[in-house]
Formats: sequence, structure tokens, C-alpha cells
Amino acid sequence: MKDNPEDLDAIEPLSPILSDALRRALQPYDALLPARITQDFEHLAGSILSLHPVGISVVARLSPGLHASVNMSEDAHQRGFQGYAVCRVDRALLNGVRKMAREKGIKDFILPDASIAGLQTFIGYLSADSSIWSGSEDEIREIFDDFCSSVIGVFFMGLVYEAQTNPSSMDEWGDVGRAFAEVLPRAAAVLRGALARMTPRERRILKTYEDCGWDLERILKRHDGRKLHQAGTVVFRSLGEVIPAELLAAAAR
Repeated sequence: MKDNPEDLDAIEPLSPILSDALRRALQPYDALLPARITQDFEHLAGSILSLHPVGISVVARLSPGLHASVNMSEDAHQRGFQGYAVCRVDRALLNGVRKMAREKGIKDFILPDASIAGLQTFIGYLSADSSIWSGSEDEIREIFDDFCSSVIGVFFMGLVYEAQTNPSSMDEWGDVGRAFAEVLPRAAAVLRGALARMTPRERRILKTYEDCGWDLERILKRHDGRKLHQAGTVVFRSLGEVIPAELLAAAAR
């Protein structure tokens, strides 16, 4: 670590604080999903969180001698697009890779756009809470573990959604797609069970996002961003609880 505090835009390479939290979040999925998919979940989530205000602030808080900060607008609408931009580059890159793979006939797994679009929507408005700097290290680790669990939950939801609404995408994933096709019925059952654990209000909010194609700009044009953000944050957190709970319940059946 640096001896003197300094302002950083991101922390490279990926901090063990991030990678360890993501690995814990992925453990419930290991028995269901092909290893390549969980590896891609971990890699992309780590890439995004290392640049997101929450990830930067948690690493800074838990790393003595290191200070990191990110300027976020006080205006919620503008802050939404600042957070939205965190995922934008990765999303554009994946879309470019997906297009190139199709043109060249390459069969390989590429994280579905539904997964990263959903994450854009949920973490776009999220900035670092001031409690990060006042809570104990154990409290911060627990909160961040929950946050990472929610990130992986959104990726999983988008993966199942893509496979169900666009089955041909699994053909484009080659061997990984064939392996996932075998477990898709179980994965879909897990997602249904997880959504059943949510409240009717939470499911309605998810439907609102889905109806807008998980596109933050469309969502903000149709709905009050501040109100939807408050409600969406609850749904985001809930996904990180209900999907792992359903995975564990399914494994015990």
C-alpha cells in the first residue's frame, strides 16, 4: 500500500477485497453453473466494481494508508448517468466482441447483454454511503458481501432471461452453451423459486424494469428516477438474498 493517501480513479489490479467478496458470492452457484460462466461473472463484476464508487470506497476503507475518492453529482438524475457510465464501456465492448464472434463464426460464451444491462440499471444510482467510513471493518465486509451477492444475482437473472427469451444464444456459446442448456431447467426453476420469495411489490418493480428492456434512459423517461431508485435498491438487495437461498434449498431437495 502507499505510505501517503492519494486520490485514485480506480484500483488496479483487482483488490483481494473485491475478488474474495465475489468468490464468496459465487459459491452457491458453483454446483449449478458451468465453471466458465462463474469465472466470467467474477471477472466482469470485478472489472465493474473496481471502477464503481462503492467498490472503490470499500477497498479504500479496508486498506490502511490508501484513500480513494470518486466525484459524484448531488443531482440524482445526473448521478444515475455517472453510475450508468461505469458499465457502459464494458457493455459496449461485449457487444462488439459478440458481433465479431458472430461475423467470424466463433462459438464462445459472452455474458448476455441482459445481465450487464440489468446491473447498469440497479447500480447506476448507487454511490458510496457515508456509513462506509464510520462502520467497523466486519460490518463493512458483511455489507459488501451482500452487495456482491446482489451483483451476481442480477447476472444470473439476466443469464436465465436471455436463455429463455432467446434460446439461439446458447448455440452461440458453443460448449458452454450446451453445458448450460442441460442445467437451464434447474436454473429457471431456481429463478422462479427465488422470485416467489420476493414480495408482490418487488416483483412489480422487476416487471417495470423488464418492460423498459433494462434500459436506464428509457426507465428515467417513463418513471420518477428518485422514487424508482429507492424501490429498485430494495429489489437489488433482495435478489442477493432470495437467489442464493433458493439455490441452497434446491440443493437440499
